[in-house]
Amino acid sequence: MENLINNFQDTSSQDYYLILLSFFLCIVSSITLKYIYNIKSISLTGKYHVGSIIPLLSLTTFLVISVVKSSLALSLGLVGALSVIRFRTPIKEPEELVYLFLAIAIGLGFGAGQIFLTVLCFSIIIICILFLFNRNVKLKTNDYNIIFSWSTSEIKVANLINVLKEITLDIDLIKFENENSDKYILYLKIAIQDFEQIQKIEDKFSKYSKDLSFSFYESKILS
Repeated sequence: MENLINNFQDTSSQDYYLILLSFFLCIVSSITLKYIYNIKSISLTGKYHVGSIIPLLSLTTFLVISVVKSSLALSLGLVGALSVIRFRTPIKEPEELVYLFLAIAIGLGFGAGQIFLTVLCFSIIIICILFLFNRNVKLKTNDYNIIFSWSTSEIKVANLINVLKEITLDIDLIKFENENSDKYILYLKIAIQDFEQIQKIEDKFSKYSKDLSFSFYESKILS
């Protein structure tokens, strides 16, 4: 208890102001990064799921660094805690990994009290993203799930996927079901550039087989 009281006494009001300023700048920077990711990312997967965690990741990193930066014992404890954490969600595209790493860097910089350096470097990186890496033609993609169902063994999964490859930008297999060879259900996730491709898919598969039925629904949540 005495050590806790001494720590509060040793911490001046100026230190608290710097922590609050760093925390506020961390919030602003992480929200800015989320916005930049949403408008500039060319990821084919749903961007909402990655963009929504960027502010939370930066603020969590800020909290951890703020707590352990002044204590060697807490730093060693953090190393031990992180050694048992396993992140199972795969990162499919390098671009997503870069943005997540930048979100961590923001939390590290502001949590360590390096306000000027963090703001300067973050501003330069954002300028590079906005101008230097801006493409002349912006690739806009929409993610949809498409479900095929049929009851005849004459229709093959590989053939359906090959037809979609000619129209869509990307295809991911979600699930395939075969209910006692009486009904087949195929779940796919596709990425398209515009809604005209949906019309092409409809025209293609409406003539493919009378036994084949399909439906679309959006696979991501809009923010």
